[in-house]
Amino acid sequence: MLKGWILICLFPFGIISCSNQNLEPERPNVLLIFCDDLNDSVEGFGGHPQARTPNLNQLAKQGIRFTNAHSADPICGPSRASFLTGIYPHHSGLFGHNQNQNAWNNNPVLKNCKPIFEHFADNGYKIMAAGKLFHNNHHTKPLFNRPDGMGEFGPGMEYGPFAWTGIVSGNIYNDLVAHPDIPRKFGNSAFTSFASYDNVPNVLPDPEKNTPGYSGWYFANYPEGKPYRYVNENDRDPLPDEMTTDYAIQKLQEDHDHPFFLTVGIIRPHSPWHAPKKYFDMFPLDQVKPPPYKENDLEDCAEELWYQPGWEREHRFLNLLDSYEGDEGWRRFVQAYLACVAFADAQVGQVLNALEDSKYADNTIVIFTSDHGYHMGEKNQLFKRTVWEESTRVPMIIRLQFTVRSKDWRYVLTRTGKEELYDHRNDPNEWHNLAYESQYTETKEKLKAELLAMTGR
Repeated sequence: MLKGWILICLFPFGIISCSNQNLEPERPNVLLIFCDDLNDSVEGFGGHPQARTPNLNQLAKQGIRFTNAHSADPICGPSRASFLTGIYPHHSGLFGHNQNQNAWNNNPVLKNCKPIFEHFADNGYKIMAAGKLFHNNHHTKPLFNRPDGMGEFGPGMEYGPFAWTGIVSGNIYNDLVAHPDIPRKFGNSAFTSFASYDNVPNVLPDPEKNTPGYSGWYFANYPEGKPYRYVNENDRDPLPDEMTTDYAIQKLQEDHDHPFFLTVGIIRPHSPWHAPKKYFDMFPLDQVKPPPYKENDLEDCAEELWYQPGWEREHRFLNLLDSYEGDEGWRRFVQAYLACVAFADAQVGQVLNALEDSKYADNTIVIFTSDHGYHMGEKNQLFKRTVWEESTRVPMIIRLQFTVRSKDWRYVLTRTGKEELYDHRNDPNEWHNLAYESQYTETKEKLKAELLAMTGR
């Protein structure tokens, strides 16, 4: 996926730069949005049939939908390192072993390369970002803290809020737990939890573990954690992805003296699968459909493809099934995952609306994708990190202002349907738009057909 992405991203710059022979071209801005752990459960990508992603669906109608895009490595650390540097994991050697400790910038190959942000900044772009970029944002902020002032980093990443035991032992993640409603047989990890935020957790004291308990939600990415205030859906603190979205909206409303590369790193649908109640309500539990499933599907699969000692992920799905009656647990998980996808889509929609309302609407390339896919029970998996379709495949959408150039003519079609046609024999500066003059209709329609054929629309 990666090399194709870079070629496509850079291709429009070449087209635009040659469109005007005598004037300095206006370079397009770039808006990159990518989610964490988002599989093909996006409308129009063939994933879960109940997925509700109207904003991404609208973006896809305006751009190019890549229906067979795949991650270079189906786990966060190496996927993001590869995606953002242009170097495959089998070239860098960064495959994700101990990814929380093995930062990309310590890799002997990757530490000597420039991530895409640096490349753009070195070529006159202002780079701005918020949310999750590299895994755990390893060495992310220093890339934006540039001495030339061409970088800015907004709110960082946060997976929570979580349920909490009430104690701080030195590593806050050790003190977080799954929502109390989650059966202990499924797991007590904070990252195997699903609930809507209106179901405020009440973790009881545990004298054996000497934990005082805690009622409420709690953030992790602070020196000693931080409470998350929730009264109701209309009276609560903003969620991390909402803060990331607000930052992007603010940047799109500002004036910029340089073209910009704005990156929006949305956490959801990464676990824990927590989201506001209205997104859970979009998927009534009794109507949720589990994905296709074949019992004993792993019998003809190599064990090393699905079993790794220490992870116990091969048991996670079976434990979920055993924790509830029938397939209720499976439906609860799917409901939560789809709710998180719908929540992420809403954030994307707000950013896109802000772009449409801004002065940058007609000169901004939009790219949307994810770092890898995610199993929803297929092959007994509730995880990523496999080499099967559900884990490697990602949604990808690119929206450009497309244009096609023949020897004598340039034709432009915007995403809103507006057209331009220029005769380079007589108008090399592209000052006279002939698209709506009847004598040029045949030429225009021929070029339009070629453009649509090239872009697969």
